[in-house]
Amino acid sequence: MKTIRNLILLMLPVMAMNALSSCKKDKNGGDSNKSANMKFTITATGIQNAEHFALSFTAAGANQGNVFFKVNGQTQADKPVVDITTAQLSAGPVVVETAMPLDGTIVGLGASAKTGTSFNIKIVPVIEGQARAEINQTITQNDFAQAYTYTK
Repeated sequence: MKTIRNLILLMLPVMAMNALSSCKKDKNGGDSNKSANMKFTITATGIQNAEHFALSFTAAGANQGNVFFKVNGQTQADKPVVDITTAQLSAGPVVVETAMPLDGTIVGLGASAKTGTSFNIKIVPVIEGQARAEINQTITQNDFAQAYTYTK
């Protein structure tokens, strides 16, 4: 069971990158999707009940530069993928934002709770200043794995 769970968690970013890399090119050779600034606010309640937890943000179609994300205002140099830990979420809300406009961001969430417990993850995405549908997921002892793709 743990092997399947680990495989799912490893495959989330790969599947999401594949989805974004299949975007059509316009006649000038650029992506038909425009780059955008993105901000995600993550909160968790009961996160101490997590048995397995993985939350990652992956830059897709990144423009020139080597700083893709900021986490709670701190730049993450040379990291096109940032992982958020249970310790970070236990300390309070975490804000992940793009340090430059990106063609897309893939949010991968995989988790399960300890037997007989649960916890909640809430992700509030804002793309180019426009709020998008919130992710509000209750995690139980059943394995949960989902990738969310954000573009302009």
